[in-house]
Amino acid sequence: MKFKLILYFFILLCNNLIAQKSNIESKSEDKKFSKLGIYVGLGNQSYLIKETDWRLTNVKDTFNSIYSTKSINFNLGMQYQTKISKNIFFRQRFQLSFETSKYTFERKSSFIENIKKQNILIETPIHLLFQIDKQVKPYFFGGVTPKFSLGQDTGYQKIENYKNFDLEINYGIGIEIKLKKYSIAPEISFSNGILNSYNTNNSVYSSTISELKKQSINFTFIIKD
Repeated sequence: MKFKLILYFFILLCNNLIAQKSNIESKSEDKKFSKLGIYVGLGNQSYLIKETDWRLTNVKDTFNSIYSTKSINFNLGMQYQTKISKNIFFRQRFQLSFETSKYTFERKSSFIENIKKQNILIETPIHLLFQIDKQVKPYFFGGVTPKFSLGQDTGYQKIENYKNFDLEINYGIGIEIKLKKYSIAPEISFSNGILNSYNTNNSVYSSTISELKKQSINFTFIIKD
């Protein structure tokens, strides 16, 4: 009788310990898919230019052509990622971006004039990710990025400032690698502006441009908990 009682309590204790362990592992697994992270990014950008009918005005005697040349952008920020389903995640980012854009005006006199603009922005990318559940986890993502300008430096003020709000579509691929205490994730993404980010004015330079939309390629390195 005593042996049966001891055996009963032993089984009850084992069941209790197993249940506690399962509960701990379940919470750990949930935490694993609700992650904070920090990241830095570097990219290459240019603008798609839609010109006005400047060739039908007196400006036609001033310029031959106008185009945007490639330039560097840099960003750093933090992110929160949470699990929606087994392979789908929601990701919210908050980042500070530093952008430089360059424009080249070729004059009739064969003189080439380069104009540079600098812009500092707060951006809040919102993404959905599809990730394969392995030790090394490839993923792809897509979403939108609202952008808010904090300040602009237009140099000679020959080109008008950008609008203070812009919106981009983002999509890309990455791979998450699990280490002992944290994960790292390099990723590459592509961005295309969907709004006209340009303000016009009456200067000779600005009157030649009616619309600007940014396009860029970015490489980002992420560290997650």
